[in-house]
Amino acid sequence: MAKQDDLFFRKIDDPVDFRKAGLEALRETIHAMRRFDAVKKIRTEKVREVLKLRDKVQELNVDLHRLHDLLPDIEPEPKKEQQKARPAQEYQAPERQKGREDIDELETQLKEIEKKLKDLNR
Repeated sequence: MAKQDDLFFRKIDDPVDFRKAGLEALRETIHAMRRFDAVKKIRTEKVREVLKLRDKVQELNVDLHRLHDLLPDIEPEPKKEQQKARPAQEYQAPERQKGREDIDELETQLKEIEKKLKDLNR
């Protein structure tokens, strides 16, 4: 009988730690189940809202068709030919010309300064 009991019973070295680990695992399982339940509620709410939205869209389509039926049938006027765009005039950027003049003026001033420096070095 002792050999048969050995098959069913196992000695646990640290029963307190073993029980503690089992309870912690159970606690984590309960937390996971709560999170799953929250997700499940959100999913059902989403399905409910999607169904409401689908109903609203169908109502809008029905109302749109009614409105279309109530409006008179009018042929649209043919579009007039649009005026041709004016030919592009040659564009001259005054900013760039001024900028170029400023650069030329700075270059002449730089040359004068370099010339004065050469005269001083002699």
